[in-house]
Amino acid sequence: MNATIYIRGNPVDYDRWAELGNEGWGWEDVLPYFKRSEHFTGSGVNPEEYGTDGPLNVADQHSPQDLSRTFVDAAVATGYGANHRLQWAQQDGFGLFHVTQKDGRRQSAAYLKPALDRPNLAAETGAHVTRVLFEGDRAVGVAYEQDGRRVRPTGGRRLCGQAGRGRTRPRPRTHRASQARGRLWTRSRLCLSNRPRTVRRGTPNRRDRRRP
Repeated sequence: MNATIYIRGNPVDYDRWAELGNEGWGWEDVLPYFKRSEHFTGSGVNPEEYGTDGPLNVADQHSPQDLSRTFVDAAVATGYGANHRLQWAQQDGFGLFHVTQKDGRRQSAAYLKPALDRPNLAAETGAHVTRVLFEGDRAVGVAYEQDGRRVRPTGGRRLCGQAGRGRTRPRPRTHRASQARGRLWTRSRLCLSNRPRTVRRGTPNRRDRRRP
């Protein structure tokens, strides 16, 4: 679980990507976009370092666990440095991470909500995808269950699926299994063809890995 953790990443990584030929991916290139997206309400906000007018609320943890504080305090007491500026260049040290929350609640749809009134967008929640629909080898839609109903939406040019924080294992699955050399193998890749040679076996499940 990412626990709504917000972290920009390490500037050295971005600069390395730029050195490898990815123009526009250096730290100084991407920093303005981070700041433009942020509505930073954490303690000790410095406008030179953080954005304060963006749509994505970034805050200190609303109610961090006592164990988290104890862990950080123990690390500092051992001699490691304290770091409460994890979004900046120096990321060594121990501290509590920032979160994309507002008033203690997840705020992950900052960019989606303003777009919900668009006539070319429909967002469905509480929908469990059961199938990806194909025309030949091209995915054209999905079938899903919602409130006890089976739905197969039609029309539209693009379909995007977003999994929640629970049940995030790859779905839908083919739910097909085969016995191979006495082990149970599960196939978790979408099957685009019923020809056996086009489907590769997956990996043994964890329970079988413990067996000789």
